[in-house]
Amino acid sequence: MRRILVVDDDLAACEITCRILRDAGFDCFWAISGEHAMALLVEQKEAPDLFVLDVRLPDMPGPTLAWLLSQRFGDVPVLFVSGYPSFDAALLRAARWEFLSKPFTREALVAAVREILAQPPLRTRSAS
Repeated sequence: MRRILVVDDDLAACEITCRILRDAGFDCFWAISGEHAMALLVEQKEAPDLFVLDVRLPDMPGPTLAWLLSQRFGDVPVLFVSGYPSFDAALLRAARWEFLSKPFTREALVAAVREILAQPPLRTRSAS
């Protein structure tokens, strides 16, 4: 079963997103901040298969968290989500990260996750 970490400062968004992903057959867990995500992953022997990160977190920008996670786990795919219409998603795509605008439908989320996970990995995804 593919494992996904959702990081969003909105607890309801975390719970709903994980429920959608679990219903689609994924193993999903969540964190409400970058620090919370890093703490959850401290003892993980393997990286999740995908990170779903809010672009704007209260303690650090989502791209900063993605960079920190990549330092620990290598090139794990990242799907950024944001409800800010002025956000420039092209910047994320240039870094080989995907983007999904909030609000999104159940179908759009599951399709984006499946598409990302169907791509071949760039590097080994185990923790160092």
